[in-house]
Amino acid sequence: MNVGMSVRTRWIPAFGFIVSTLAVGVPYFLTPYRELNLPNALYGPGLCVLVATAALTLGCGATTFWKGVAIIGASVPAIILLRVAVETTADPTSHNLWPFEIIIGSIVGALCAFAGALIGWISSKLRGRDSANTA
Repeated sequence: MNVGMSVRTRWIPAFGFIVSTLAVGVPYFLTPYRELNLPNALYGPGLCVLVATAALTLGCGATTFWKGVAIIGASVPAIILLRVAVETTADPTSHNLWPFEIIIGSIVGALCAFAGALIGWISSKLRGRDSANTA
């Protein structure tokens, strides 16, 4: 039983990161660069998926509160950094303010992940589980 717990602890946050990255990233990548406006380009169902994955990751006790916020919240700046890398390879003059794009994405991702982690933490406490702690 303990071996299963370590496998769950290791893979659920990684799976949540991947799902969140795809949910936010696919619509973000489909938006043409000339129409891109942060943070407005990030708003949508993808952020709802991010909140849900953070809640589920914490609700099932797969990680601690702050690790869950960091792992799931990192999906937004990761996808922004990927787009910056791809588009500056093709056109080095695009994304002149990319550090600000990363900062904006980090703030949006962290806030949504925090909200989801809080929901998951409260859910685990209401069910009487102590595995999702705040340490």
